[in-house]
Amino acid sequence: MFFEKLPEVQKYYSLTQHVNEAGNVLMSVASWAKLPADVQTAIMTAARQTTTWERAESQRDNEEILKKLAATGMQVNVVAEPTLAEFRKVAQRIYTEAIPDLGPKGKQLVDLGVSLNK
Repeated sequence: MFFEKLPEVQKYYSLTQHVNEAGNVLMSVASWAKLPADVQTAIMTAARQTTTWERAESQRDNEEILKKLAATGMQVNVVAEPTLAEFRKVAQRIYTEAIPDLGPKGKQLVDLGVSLNK
């Protein structure tokens, strides 16, 4: 937002919380199954610790950038929780509509994505 020079073309920025830019650790089931249990446990532990660290860093970075945006004169709007809840409700309908387009494991993929965003 700040580095893309958004304040040069936009006066308002609303905090809709609709994006979670999480990093992912991916591995095929076949590769995962080849790993010893202690290595699998170590990877899962490190992933959980990294998630906690990344979310704290992301929050800190976001707060810093929002201050910079406000300093340019951009109006930063906090969106009320009832409005965010309505956004989430609408998104749930979109997830359901997307399931058929995602193939035989569409529901599983959508459910996984939603659970990882909590």
